[in-house]
Amino acid sequence: MTTQNRRTSGLSRRSFLGSAAFTTAALAFHPRLTSFAQSGCERVQRIAQLWNSAVRPTLASRYHRLHHVLFHYVRNNWATLTPEQQANLRTLNWHTPRPAMDRGNWDRNKPWGANNVFWATANGSGEDFLYYHRWMIAMVDFLLKKESGGPLEPWSGKDAIPPPLSGCSDENIPEFTPVFENPSDPSQPINVPWLQLRVKEMKSPPFFWNKMNWWGQEFRDRAYLKTITLGELGSRLE
Repeated sequence: MTTQNRRTSGLSRRSFLGSAAFTTAALAFHPRLTSFAQSGCERVQRIAQLWNSAVRPTLASRYHRLHHVLFHYVRNNWATLTPEQQANLRTLNWHTPRPAMDRGNWDRNKPWGANNVFWATANGSGEDFLYYHRWMIAMVDFLLKKESGGPLEPWSGKDAIPPPLSGCSDENIPEFTPVFENPSDPSQPINVPWLQLRVKEMKSPPFFWNKMNWWGQEFRDRAYLKTITLGELGSRLE
């Protein structure tokens, strides 16, 4: 069996096992499945309403969005920026001492600029990610506390990521095509085909069963977590 076949077989097996496990559980609890889903949906709706009034205005503000995109964009793309771009960011004090992603040496001098990158898991960038988002959690807790709604609930060992088509009325993903403003002509937004395809795939049920469902189990597995460093955990979460 080739490497590609093994990968394909592994993904299919994971998808089958995940789907089979959920189906078995659904059949076992079928008499109460609707009531369970409804109570869960109502809880999510209450949380969403609180977030809409207490948290979303701050997270959607121009300052926070700029802060967030700079943190991730600079760290994730530092290795692909030109020396001039890196120098300009240093002048603004927006550079990063520990890029989150790196390029292989074999890819650095390609004339077509393939920019194939991989996660840097051993340079401290993972700790930076955890620290930054711990600060964000503290900020959200503060916003919720002002509305008497906080703090954030921790992700317990019994929590699980809700699967697609689990019964909530608002779980359908709307058509979403990320576009970017065109400063030269606002009437002609900039499309990024690879990003649009990526968003579409990430919102699909196969992505949940092949990726999200397994990550949800892996990051709650204490035996697995004991085998990786804090920096590696941060990089893998990012």
